[in-house]
Amino acid sequence: MEGSSVQYRIGIDAGGTKVAYGLFDADHALVDRFQHATPITADGPAFCDLVIESLHRLLQKNNIGVDSLQGIGICMPSFILFDEGYVCMTSAMVNIRDFAMRDYLQERLNVPVVLDNDSNVAALAEHRYGAGRGRRHMIYMATSTGIGSGLILNGELFRGSYGWAGRERSYADHPRRGDRLRMPQLRLLYVVGIWPLYSAAHPPHGAGTPNQHGTRSGA
Repeated sequence: MEGSSVQYRIGIDAGGTKVAYGLFDADHALVDRFQHATPITADGPAFCDLVIESLHRLLQKNNIGVDSLQGIGICMPSFILFDEGYVCMTSAMVNIRDFAMRDYLQERLNVPVVLDNDSNVAALAEHRYGAGRGRRHMIYMATSTGIGSGLILNGELFRGSYGWAGRERSYADHPRRGDRLRMPQLRLLYVVGIWPLYSAAHPPHGAGTPNQHGTRSGA
């Protein structure tokens, strides 16, 4: 509620057909959800402005103030520089590229934001809360408009030297030209409703600096 000390989190899953939002309380319980069609022609700022508008609508519906948000997690079907929160390119929304999305959202919402590739997020969620719980190694495979994968090695998300380890390349229709792109996609609401709850307050596995083996320290 407005002015409440309860801390909420919002997970956002941006996919090829819809953008889904989940509002969760401190106990990871789903409070409310919302979705809208994917604005496939939007560029980075236009997409983020729509996300911000949708977030405010979801919060107002539940009488929750922005100051009660502990963090926001968003996953994209994109090549992302995780440490910088930077989108290099996106499949379904091809105009979202070369864009500092995390900083854009944080500056306007004044709330911590975690941004990652959708398959990485799904792999982390399954490893911490789902079928991969307790496993030392795990491969997550996502089959949707395209095919994506996330790797858990020695209990940590493996990003590799460039941050894109585990990327499977499959074909997805270009939304305007009708040709085909090689980019993974995944749209799982439960994923962004679980991982950001933890990651908004704690760095995710493998989010540190790459070492000589391509893994990341600081997990």
